[in-house]
Amino acid sequence: MGWNFDTARRRIDELMNSVPEVKTEGFAEEYLPRFHMLAESARSKGLHFDSKPLFSLQNSEAVIVDGVHVYAKLVNYDDYRLSEGTETEKSHARALNFLHIHYSACDRVVENCGAQRVDFHDGRMHAVVIEPLGANNEGIRVAKAILLAEQLKSLSASAVQRFRDNDFGSDYRFGIDTGVCVATNNGIRAEQEPLFLGSAANHAAKLAEGNQTGIYLSDRAEAALKQISISSTRNQFEKFVDERPTYRLDENALPEVMRAASSSTFGVDDLLENWQSDIRSGVSGVASSPAEFVFHAHSLPLRNIDYQDLMPSNSIRMGMISIFGDLDGYTKYIDGAMTNRQKISNAVRNLHVIRGEWANVIQKDFAGRKVRFIGDCIHGVLADGEGTTTDKAETIRQAVHCAGGLRSSFGICQGLLPDAHQLGLAIGFEFGPTPITRLGIRGERSVRVASSIARTISEAEQQRCNGVETAIGPVAFEAASQAARALFSVDKKSANLDYDSAYLGAPAAVSAPAISTKSDSSFRAHSEDGPWSRQ
Repeated sequence: MGWNFDTARRRIDELMNSVPEVKTEGFAEEYLPRFHMLAESARSKGLHFDSKPLFSLQNSEAVIVDGVHVYAKLVNYDDYRLSEGTETEKSHARALNFLHIHYSACDRVVENCGAQRVDFHDGRMHAVVIEPLGANNEGIRVAKAILLAEQLKSLSASAVQRFRDNDFGSDYRFGIDTGVCVATNNGIRAEQEPLFLGSAANHAAKLAEGNQTGIYLSDRAEAALKQISISSTRNQFEKFVDERPTYRLDENALPEVMRAASSSTFGVDDLLENWQSDIRSGVSGVASSPAEFVFHAHSLPLRNIDYQDLMPSNSIRMGMISIFGDLDGYTKYIDGAMTNRQKISNAVRNLHVIRGEWANVIQKDFAGRKVRFIGDCIHGVLADGEGTTTDKAETIRQAVHCAGGLRSSFGICQGLLPDAHQLGLAIGFEFGPTPITRLGIRGERSVRVASSIARTISEAEQQRCNGVETAIGPVAFEAASQAARALFSVDKKSANLDYDSAYLGAPAAVSAPAISTKSDSSFRAHSEDGPWSRQ
């Protein structure tokens, strides 16, 4: 196992040649009419057609969407992953059962509110409210997002009592922002990867971070809500929304537009009864609760994991590295690209190439497994050993090398892709026992989950890095070799840790570019226009 410059360069060239031209469309004026036409044509022929707009986009499509983004975070999720301060098989099963109910509740509420679930990220959900369309309806979309948050809190609490009859409880923090983003997707089968790129989605995610519960609106979302002109309730409403940071639905202070936003939805009691009825009737695709989780150790390497085989009764659990890589600066980059459709196409194609190579490094070079892409991030898992037994020390050593390989491959991408020089890469990783399974709705919309404290810490480690840094978690640091610890001697972080530095065990110079040191006559900076615009 290991990273190689020539191999990586060849893969990146192949990705650049295989990524198709990206067609960019506006959601309301171009994409949605075409989607409805295709849906009607399929139904008239008796063919199956996925009725969820934007979910099954091809990697040759990018759609400009004006919507309200909602992130729902389970603040107390980590409490369920621990038993007396330790992760055990029993505590992991308990936490995943809790998450199973949460995902099921989320999907029901999202559909009920006329929104669309984008993805789940461990204890977080990302959803988007797109309708009613039009700039003049932005306030109503924000109101529907608040309704979604309130209904999710109520349904989750009711479902836990009805299905579990124990001490499960859901503490939520919601982040809501509104604005234009770019929707795209490059997933297949059981690995769908829908995502929204842009500051509205990114800011909603940041607002959802933190341990205080409540509904947190961005200034843009609050301004849109205040613009709703309801003469009879205007004064009450302005006073109501100024009570930051938490926004609650109060029937006595509820504007008429909020009532209108909820008029076409079921109440929580009806949603719960429909849920139970679906379970009793064995409706296809319904996630029943509680689920019985049965764990096994996967035969190494992890890259052989087939997510389609996983379910609660067939879940993986073993010691492994969780690794996160984040494309630093991409949100600003895509926001700037939205001024020109060709620039959007280039930005999306760059993302496909970079993320594709990151997956190659994890899976092909280090025999790990990509769990999912999360926006402009990648989450992967690694384990080294024999049979089903993880060698902790060797796994950590390989994780250091993998982090270096990710940065070296990214350096090649920076030199070849238009505008990629303005981006950075932040990496974090940690070791710990981690279960891997699929939860929620069965089939293609099921959710791939690698959920553990190591996963939480690895993401947090990545988030404390800038675009040239790599951070190692405390468990991995303590178990690492002396040479590996020397690489992370300053605050458990290392600057410009490429593969050569990681392999040789010598920290890279702070001023060095984050690329491999190996020379190649064909490795050169892109032109001002770049390769995409010449195609």
